[in-house]
Amino acid sequence: MDLLVQAAALAHLEYLVLLEILAHQDLVDFLDQMEHQDYLVMLDYLVLKDQQDRRERLEILAFLALLDLMEVQEIQELLVKVDHLVNLVLPAVMAHREQPVRQEAPEVQGMQAIQEHQDLLVHQEHKVFKDLKGLLVQMETLDKVEHLELLARPDR
Repeated sequence: MDLLVQAAALAHLEYLVLLEILAHQDLVDFLDQMEHQDYLVMLDYLVLKDQQDRRERLEILAFLALLDLMEVQEIQELLVKVDHLVNLVLPAVMAHREQPVRQEAPEVQGMQAIQEHQDLLVHQEHKVFKDLKGLLVQMETLDKVEHLELLARPDR
């Protein structure tokens, strides 16, 4: 009987040890599950953050694309305006270029220069100078014009 009591006590001790091991194992499993859950929560957070980052990056890219599109449209509008202006101005420029260039004889050019100087003299006579410097400059100009007229006369 003694042996039986010892066996019962030993069985009870083994039972308690097994209960303790089982409790410890349950605790370890529970902690593993909690740790696993923590990892899942962190993973969910990272996935959501990554999605949010992607969304923000896509919004930025969409905004930049919109700016580029607006710039392209502005450039196209400017090109249309320039094209319109060119279409308005080009015929006048081409008409001016198509006019024949008159080649005048040197005598005719000399006569035109004399006429321009005479016109200058007529206009200069009507000006009123308020200071002495202006009057001196005017007199020098008249002298030069008269000198050119004398050189341009054919009877000399």
